[in-house]
Amino acid sequence: TQGETQSPMANPPRIKLQDAWQQVYRRLPNFPLENNYIDIQTKRVVQDNTLAGRLIRYHIYTKGRPATSRLDWKLTLADYLGVNEFLQTDDYPSATALTINPIQGDTNVIQALTLLERNVLITILVAVFTPPSTSQTGIRPTTPLSPSTPSLRHILYTQ
Repeated sequence: TQGETQSPMANPPRIKLQDAWQQVYRRLPNFPLENNYIDIQTKRVVQDNTLAGRLIRYHIYTKGRPATSRLDWKLTLADYLGVNEFLQTDDYPSATALTINPIQGDTNVIQALTLLERNVLITILVAVFTPPSTSQTGIRPTTPLSPSTPSLRHILYTQ
């Protein structure tokens, strides 16, 4: 109805979160996994609990921000940088499922990224959640990183 506003989750992402974080790593293979945390119940390392997955869950579920908005992804990264909203330890994704809350490690990684690295990450996150163009011209958006793009070691630090 006229005048109603929809929450960001009124139009949930069209991609499964499991697929989303994997696509981030396909496009940014040097982005730190940060997946060395131990599950409280199984006492085993949870390989698929990654920084990209927690970042996406924080953005969409904790903050309720739309996944296709560059500005909202910038706000999320600003949270990690400590210049927007403060990350809440108890509400952070996987905080209660792992023996160590990954919030500090995740924050350290995001804070270590350069402005260029953060912008590349945002471009990829938006691209992962944005459906291909269905315009009549048949033109589809280009991928954020092309073969002519400098190697990722210049964009993301390697260890």
